[in-house]
Amino acid sequence: MAMATMNYLKTLVSKNRNRHKENGFDLDLTYITDRIIAMAYPAERVQSMFRNHLNDVYEFLELKHKDHYFIYNLCSEKSYDKAKFCNRVKVFPFEDHNPPSFVIIKSFCEDVHKWLAKNPQNVIAIHCKAGKGRTGTMICCYLLHSGKFVNADEALQFYGKKRTQDGQGVTIPSQIRYVKYYDQYLRERLNYKPTPVFIKRVHLRPTPKFSEPVLFTLKQRTWIVRNGRNSKISFKDGAECSKGSDETEEAKENSESEESYEGKYYKMDIGYKSDNINFRTSDPEVILEYPVIQTLQGDIRIELFYRSPVFTKKKRFARIWVNSFFSDLNGITAKPGDHVKCLVFKKNEIDIVWKKDKKNKLLPEDFELKLYLKVPTTKEEIEAAQEVSIKHKGDGRITAEIEEDDSSGAEDDSDDENDWESVLEKRLSDPQGVCYRILSECEISSQLVSNGEFQSG
Repeated sequence: MAMATMNYLKTLVSKNRNRHKENGFDLDLTYITDRIIAMAYPAERVQSMFRNHLNDVYEFLELKHKDHYFIYNLCSEKSYDKAKFCNRVKVFPFEDHNPPSFVIIKSFCEDVHKWLAKNPQNVIAIHCKAGKGRTGTMICCYLLHSGKFVNADEALQFYGKKRTQDGQGVTIPSQIRYVKYYDQYLRERLNYKPTPVFIKRVHLRPTPKFSEPVLFTLKQRTWIVRNGRNSKISFKDGAECSKGSDETEEAKENSESEESYEGKYYKMDIGYKSDNINFRTSDPEVILEYPVIQTLQGDIRIELFYRSPVFTKKKRFARIWVNSFFSDLNGITAKPGDHVKCLVFKKNEIDIVWKKDKKNKLLPEDFELKLYLKVPTTKEEIEAAQEVSIKHKGDGRITAEIEEDDSSGAEDDSDDENDWESVLEKRLSDPQGVCYRILSECEISSQLVSNGEFQSG
């Protein structure tokens, strides 16, 4: 009875993701190809009640692919002891609902390719939290890297059909955009470099339907090495395999010689935080000016907020990730001779709002966001960009301090279809995070079903 209840709960949590049911296993896990596995997070303790249990994942991989598997963890928010998988784990972290930094995609794909090339029996198991969006982003990039598909749309469609019952695999627009970046990088044989750009302004057209003031932030993702250590994982320095399994020389070599982004983390350098910008709904468009002579480069995030008249916190309603290198390549010249380029994003290409505003209550159906940027071309612009490494705040103060990412001050509006899973995790744990709140499987299941939290929405 208890086991049946646990499996029922896990099936509810996995929703439309295809599960692997074979040889007594019932796992949120899918073979995308014979050698590429997508799976949910291998959890322990209370979280294992509704996710894959770490021990079950280990037993499955040992049974099916003993001595020939390697795991890639994409979570930035959680981890586990690699020794529980005999150190066959590498970490390429990025945040939930967001794309990876472009610099880690190529490193990830080369690492995977080298492991699979060592032996035709070798396989990889990739996971994030749910094993869908972030996992699919990286798998689709590798499918392109390996030549299985020649364009991003085909790779995304293939992954969606394999991983889910409704074909909706990678759905967040910025994640899709980065898969297409990597497609372009491979197809055009580009030499990637994080091009510095000036952000000039952002246009919102037609005007949003709400009347509250808008504010926006521009930030770039910056990689920083934690404690000054390099990011290579050494098998020799790691803990012994807690499962008592002998590690092959092949896996040892992969662990100690390949680079991962474990030991590194990123924080967001704030480029600009605007004042509240007032507008009338009758205005044809809203223009958000960026008045600072400062370049941003690499992965850049633009977020739009409004001040809710009911809640004190700001409400994030739109987010876009772009990469400066590809933005310069793909932008359309706004006016001949001024070197300003324009990127146009339709409503279905903008994170959060594409899913949360399907009834067009916030933004019109034909809404577009236009981003205007410029690559430094003159000697004066290049020198100014190098000298002005500052941040400008909307109240007029200029500071050289690096601020922590301030988007956490906004109301939670993540746009993944499994938003409620985070609520489930919080409900099952102690509010202070000190200890776990223990409930029987039946009590948990009955509570959640009675509250209607397992219904799709």
